Amino acid sequence: MRLKITSFLLFIVILISMLTVFSSASASKEFPNTDEAKNICLYNIDADTIVYSKNMQDKIFPASAVKMMTGIIACEILRNRLDEQVIITNKMLSGAQGFNVKLSSGMSVTAENLLYGLLCGGGNDAALAISNLCGGDFDGFVAMMNERAAEMGMKNTHFTNPTGLDDAKMYSTLSDIMILAKYASKNDLYVEISSTSSYSYKPLNSSDEIKFFNRNALISTFYAYGYKNDNVYGLISGNTELGGYCTVAYAEKNNEHYICAVMGAEADSENIYSYKLVNSLLSYAFNNLTYQRIATQGQHICYADTRFVATQSNVENRGVSCVIKNDIFALTYSDINIEKDLTYRYYLHNDILNAPIGAGMIVGGVDILYNGEIIGTAVLVTSNEVQAEGILLFLDRLKNFFSDRLFWLCIVFAVIIFFSYYYFSEFRFHRKNVKKINYKNFY
Repeated sequence: MRLKITSFLLFIVILISMLTVFSSASASKEFPNTDEAKNICLYNIDADTIVYSKNMQDKIFPASAVKMMTGIIACEILRNRLDEQVIITNKMLSGAQGFNVKLSSGMSVTAENLLYGLLCGGGNDAALAISNLCGGDFDGFVAMMNERAAEMGMKNTHFTNPTGLDDAKMYSTLSDIMILAKYASKNDLYVEISSTSSYSYKPLNSSDEIKFFNRNALISTFYAYGYKNDNVYGLISGNTELGGYCTVAYAEKNNEHYICAVMGAEADSENIYSYKLVNSLLSYAFNNLTYQRIATQGQHICYADTRFVATQSNVENRGVSCVIKNDIFALTYSDINIEKDLTYRYYLHNDILNAPIGAGMIVGGVDILYNGEIIGTAVLVTSNEVQAEGILLFLDRLKNFFSDRLFWLCIVFAVIIFFSYYYFSEFRFHRKNVKKINYKNFY
């Protein structure tokens, strides 16, 4: 009997421990450790908000992120020329180093084959072939890359090649890389190609099939296993000696959209930290954050005092209701209680509103706070029309008229003019009389 009781109590203790661990794990908001990478940005597209950033303004070697610019330009130029035949030449492949997708001189391929070779296969040979196809030659395309960077507002970036191979004269910042990533995420052709796990084709002048896999381990498990993420779509990945491991990912889950970029990451025998960090950061975001409505159009916030209100307006003693003009959305923790956890700090442009008052008239604003921090702002407007009492308005205007400084200045000026006129009139009259008297005395 004692053994049964002991076993039962032990079972209860274990069960409670398991529930405690589960509860603490599910409610955890602990942010991932990011020590294994130099530059990081987690960006929520819906809220246009940076959730987390690290060293975004540092000057860096852009590594494979360069291929995003190459891909953006190529997708825009070749979008309607995907079936165009391209003959690969020695000039196109001149200087090809690093990873390639098996292009060779004399091979006949399509523009689409080259785009997949660049954005799916990560081939430097494909990048060089595209630079010649779209820019006329290597130098012409690099000039196009820098011109486009300036147009996009990438003020701290300079490109020297379309592949991303290390060059002491080529540099960027993660802030600029994010501009590229946002642009690429809006290009459906770019996203489609960079999200393809594998691609195969036969050159137009050959029966041999060429097949390659996506270099991005978030998309394909061919080069590295254990990082695949079904919520990720592109955008680019790779590594160089000076730039380290880099991964830029566009992710979507439950109608939430993120871009996560990790640059200058490390790797060891067990982990490639660019992939690991992207997955950890996206997991944190999707599990803990949500973009949701935190204030509703027409939501009452306060009352504004009113004057000259007609009795038929039926305005409460507290004044006219001030409400939120439009729905307000913000990125918040998923477990936030909108009704209980938010507070409001409002301000009005005028302490008292004078009737007549129109519905929808802007009267102030309100800060929406969570735990004392502002997470959103809204415009306050009047909820309804308020009519004015005519006699009250007339009396107030009359009062203002007689209390206005200009009125009294006019009175003073008029008095001065009157007495001046009176004085000069009397003076002239007196002089005439003197002359008449002197004339009579002479005779």
